[in-house]
Amino acid sequence: MTTARTTKGCIAIALLAFGCGSEATKTAPDDSFEGLAGFEEKADQFSGKMTLVGSLDYGQTSADVRYHNPPQYRAFKFGGAKGDKIQIDVSSANGDSVAWLLDNSFKVIAKNDDANDSTLDSHIAATLPGNTNPAIITYYIIFREYSKLDATFKVKLTGPAACLQMALCIQGSHWDNVQCKCVPNQCVDTQFCIQGTHWDSVQCKCVSDNQFCGGIAGIRCPAGQHCIDNPNDSCDPARGGADCGGICVTDTTIHCGGIAARPCPSGQRCVDDPSDNCDPSRGGADCGGICVGQCVQNAFCISTSHWDPTACACVPNAPAGCGTGPACRAGTSCQPCRTTTGVRSVCLPTGAVC
Repeated sequence: MTTARTTKGCIAIALLAFGCGSEATKTAPDDSFEGLAGFEEKADQFSGKMTLVGSLDYGQTSADVRYHNPPQYRAFKFGGAKGDKIQIDVSSANGDSVAWLLDNSFKVIAKNDDANDSTLDSHIAATLPGNTNPAIITYYIIFREYSKLDATFKVKLTGPAACLQMALCIQGSHWDNVQCKCVPNQCVDTQFCIQGTHWDSVQCKCVSDNQFCGGIAGIRCPAGQHCIDNPNDSCDPARGGADCGGICVTDTTIHCGGIAARPCPSGQRCVDDPSDNCDPSRGGADCGGICVGQCVQNAFCISTSHWDPTACACVPNAPAGCGTGPACRAGTSCQPCRTTTGVRSVCLPTGAVC
């Protein structure tokens, strides 16, 4: 803008030596700041040209800033994301403001002298283009008095309003006010997960290899899986546990146990099939089962025992002898016997004791 109507009181008398209400011709400022790129804010080359007053957040208005030349400029910095639509207002009751919006390389994005013909205040409306390095979000608001006379200014920065949270985020995620949606939490694997579990980078913790389902929340399984009663808890839906939690198993479930005592593949174990009416705790010795992942180790075992993923419990270590070698022949069984050198397991006729 090359002209401005001096109707803001009689400011023009002191500034431009024209009468109130008259029209004055002004030269549009063509200041350049790119020579500041690369200098620290405390360097003489920087501080000799401008004073960094502070930082502003979206929606914030500064306190009064007193201007005196030198240095020639005053500046605020702020953080913004590429695409943010912002507005900058630099106002004064006793001066004529000129304002610039700069990126982190001190390249001018936008500038303004007088917002309109009836004011000497500056107004900038712009969309942040993003810095050359996308990781840098710093921008600068630079201003001065048009004739470099003493004055007092206020700076107001308006940015995009934080969006309203429109959804409840599931566990392992949070609401992002910039993207206006739920986004996954980011975390680092900070611990070693025990057998039967794995690190979940969304929940930031070790979780069971079998996804949990059912329960009070009625959590559903992913496509291709269905929910069965969790064999690792004490809740039994057959005994009134209406809200028992379950685990997800694939639809191509492998059956095991039963009269044929069918084994599970390596890395899985056989548990009672909750979908049938046979209950091994009520006399069903030959109940069929289904194969599921190894259970979660939920206890530390003492030095003379170890975790058995099949029994899902700590079990005594096998004594030296037949317990660690070939199985005993038919009609005999492996029994621990005390000898002069300690306890040793040996094959004895079934029913015999040491």
